[in-house]
Amino acid sequence: MTLRELMFESLRMRGESTRGRFEDVFRRAMSTSDFPVLLGAVANKSVLDGWNDEPSTWMEWAATGSVSNFNIHTAARLGEADNLDLVPEGDEYNHGSRAETFEEFQVMTYGKKFSITRQAIINDDLGVLTDTPMAMGAAARRKVSDLVYAALTANGKMGDGVDLFHGTHKNYIASGASGNGAPGVTTIGAAVKAMKLQKDATGKATLGISPKYLLAPVALEAAAEQFFATQLIGGVSNQPNLANIYTGGRFIRVYEPRLDDANPTGWYLAAAKGKTVKVFFLDGIQAPFLDRQPGWDVDGMEFKVRIDAGAKAMDFRGLYYNYGA
Repeated sequence: MTLRELMFESLRMRGESTRGRFEDVFRRAMSTSDFPVLLGAVANKSVLDGWNDEPSTWMEWAATGSVSNFNIHTAARLGEADNLDLVPEGDEYNHGSRAETFEEFQVMTYGKKFSITRQAIINDDLGVLTDTPMAMGAAARRKVSDLVYAALTANGKMGDGVDLFHGTHKNYIASGASGNGAPGVTTIGAAVKAMKLQKDATGKATLGISPKYLLAPVALEAAAEQFFATQLIGGVSNQPNLANIYTGGRFIRVYEPRLDDANPTGWYLAAAKGKTVKVFFLDGIQAPFLDRQPGWDVDGMEFKVRIDAGAKAMDFRGLYYNYGA
């Protein structure tokens, strides 16, 4: 059926007349029939189709969380417990302590409106009912991806007042510094070492963090995949080749175009989910919401697509950044 035929059928199912001027029929269909509900159902399905079909890479490595409001939230990160003391016979036990650090994060609303107008129904423009909301759903997915990768590339302040990637945090190799460059045995080895030697909040316990993911721009994908597929690497002069200890599936590799926009030579190592960037959704709803109302600014039905989300790096120790050039 065309949009006009669907409009007429929705009136007939209500036992109402479809005779008369189009303007009168249109007004009755929008106010007394199920036609607006039908439009909303199709538009909502299209929004979700666009959301599901839009590619995104953050879900491979970032964790998710839920908040119940738009307030600024604070998450405490406890340090490791003190090491156990030797207790000679007859002596008292000492109380242990744990240091705390805090990270703040907030969920915000992102959205857009579109309309299904009287003209679209007259012209039988099905695209406005499918293509437009599908594009809106894809845009919502892209917005969440933007938030996640901005949590890395913006290099914002952590709870201690220091940039996420900073020499103080021992998780950063700057441009021109010794040891920066594309992923290789030397550069990855330095990153793995730095992560494993990270200390807890008290500065006493060595955490031994093992990176699980390599995050890199698409510009590095070919060279990086070639490196990880190479079983042997060149040794020193007059020596046989050496085994590539990082070959195969040592890391889950994620290549993201948003990282190209920030720095096409920089790359990251990241620990397991929950120890790096976390994406928060209002009430845990990880999909866009579609709302509708009769049009006032336009003749027809107005729709609003929104998603409530925010992203924050929760612990600098689970991340390492090599500027790459």
